[in-house]
Amino acid sequence: MEPPIAIPPQQASDPLRRLWGPITVRVAWDLLRAGVQPRPSTLRAARDHALWRLPADAGLADAEARSTIAVEDYLARCGGRYAPYTLDADLDILPSPAWRDGILAASEPIHGAVVRLHYADGLPLEEVERRTGLETALLRGARDAVRELAREVVGEDGVALEGWEPGRLDRLLVRIATAARDLCPGPGGLATEPGRAHAEGCPRCSRALRMFREGMLSPADLFPPEDGLCRPTGTVDLCCVSVHPDARRHTRALARALGDTARLLQEDVLLIDASRIDPQAILDQAAERGAPPADRVRIVRRTVAGRWIPRAVIGPGVDTLLAALQGMTWGEVDGLEPLPEPLPPPPSAARYWVGAVFVGLLAVAAGVWASLPVPAATDVTLVARADAGGVLFDTDDDAWIEVIELRGAQAEVVFHSDNPGDKGKLGMGDGRFRILTDADSVVLVASRSRLVGIERVLGVLPPSDEPPKEVLMERLRERYVGAAVVGVP
Repeated sequence: MEPPIAIPPQQASDPLRRLWGPITVRVAWDLLRAGVQPRPSTLRAARDHALWRLPADAGLADAEARSTIAVEDYLARCGGRYAPYTLDADLDILPSPAWRDGILAASEPIHGAVVRLHYADGLPLEEVERRTGLETALLRGARDAVRELAREVVGEDGVALEGWEPGRLDRLLVRIATAARDLCPGPGGLATEPGRAHAEGCPRCSRALRMFREGMLSPADLFPPEDGLCRPTGTVDLCCVSVHPDARRHTRALARALGDTARLLQEDVLLIDASRIDPQAILDQAAERGAPPADRVRIVRRTVAGRWIPRAVIGPGVDTLLAALQGMTWGEVDGLEPLPEPLPPPPSAARYWVGAVFVGLLAVAAGVWASLPVPAATDVTLVARADAGGVLFDTDDDAWIEVIELRGAQAEVVFHSDNPGDKGKLGMGDGRFRILTDADSVVLVASRSRLVGIERVLGVLPPSDEPPKEVLMERLRERYVGAAVVGVP
């Protein structure tokens, strides 16, 4: 006697196999209702997202209701919105097709139009008016009547709907209006005469036939995979970074550093594809700059169920990461090494500049330096040097700044402080500032107080054999005693 043939694990039938066809129809229809064509790649992604959400023991009505919620979540993610995944609290109420039959049996034609077009097909009342010619005011009254009929019919089965607010009742009515009948024919059976007759009273099969006729769906789409595996099995390596509101200004700069491997889920949450980039190195560099500092982020990295698609990440893995973040304290890191503390700011280069000037003076005029006039002491630090495409400078946080461009003998103010903080527009994120310019030279002025009347100083430059920059710097020092004046060629 030959031993029995064992079925390999990968060939075992998925418990969700029985739901494949109905879920495919529901997902395709919900995409259409949202104005999205169910093209193969879109249908597959939305259906996978729904199947990931279904428990293995889900009933048919429960699975279809959960799939509608999953499609809404899928579309939100494609639009960049990753909200917490929540289910309708009334999903445990399983609607019977008999409830819809009872409501329609007690209805006038206008009530039937509201049930079929508004609740079943999801059309707004204004669109129902356009299709039926019935005024919206009459349709609103009919909708109220359908709600009352639902309370009566469903109440006879022991489900009390008294006290339900309209929004909650409407969600149940959508499920009642779309409840499928038992013993639906298979994909091939829908094309037969009995199949079409069945579809007259079954919303699911009616939708399938309509999508077949429009070429949006084919019978082959309703057959489950040949290997019997329906639930997606992919995993992704994700790193989620939550930035404290106090450091939110650094979020977009951090996103730019991560490039196309990161997505901004919310105003202060970044999702990183850790399979494409090492998030540790990028986050360490940002923490060393204090942009943001280590104690203003929460980070979690895990391999979770899901899949990247062109516009989003599908599957339940993102929910797992977001839930983990909520339970963490600021500065906590899970799945990466702790981030470093910010590096101390570099010492001001002012003393080195002064030293260099002093040594130069000694070398050039060691015998006569004492006879030269001593420049007035400044009460603010200002250091500047030429940089690619502009000027890089450093000054005190409470300093007022003027930046003047010189082109030949023409001088023009290109940055003027209205307050000490507005020079932050030129900040590089590490305490230094940078201004782009292609001028012949630049003169910077820093002061502890507002610099008033600088335009008049520029307008009275006398003719001189000295370079315009040196003349302007001398006049500025005379006009603003105590201000720091630096020229950069």
